[in-house]
Amino acid sequence: MAGPESANNACASGALLPMLTLGIPGSGGAAVLLGVFIMYGIQPGPLLFQNNPDLVWGLINSMYVGNVMLLVLNLPLVGLFVRLLHVPRGILFPIVLAISVLGVYGARADVAELYLLLAFGLPGYVLNKLDIPPGPLILGVVLGGPLEQSFRQSMKLSGGSLGIFVSTPLAAILSALATVAIIAPYLRGLRAHRPRPARAE
Repeated sequence: MAGPESANNACASGALLPMLTLGIPGSGGAAVLLGVFIMYGIQPGPLLFQNNPDLVWGLINSMYVGNVMLLVLNLPLVGLFVRLLHVPRGILFPIVLAISVLGVYGARADVAELYLLLAFGLPGYVLNKLDIPPGPLILGVVLGGPLEQSFRQSMKLSGGSLGIFVSTPLAAILSALATVAIIAPYLRGLRAHRPRPARAE
């Protein structure tokens, strides 16, 4: 249990590196954090360390504080956490749902927040059952507006020609990489479902 959990914590911290340095989130949590940065007008990327050093180092220091708090809490409470694994799901899930509803309603005492919880909770449940990761959806919601605006600007500059995306070597390389990134999962899926030839006896 300690090994997988340590790997999980390391993965969560490592996913922030490409988000901070390149603006590319490495996980769903990093995508949410990227959306928060963009909402507040903070552009992740190579200049983030120069323009907002207090934010970056504050985030890094918060990771150290969080790990220390995990150590302080987990050592005396590990026995309780193990016992929670034996609670039947029929009892545990309603308790978690009740705590979530109370937390959402208690934040602003607004019933509309509960409808918002329901509106996002049901699609999230369906996506979870279909094994659809939330990261791309979050990125689409956060970056959809700026992406459309940049696309319209490119079309105005080129007079409506899509050739602007391959007009320079750098633009052509980036367009090719984006195309490969979109097509590659489908090609892997087709390759996995391809019937294998029978072995000769």
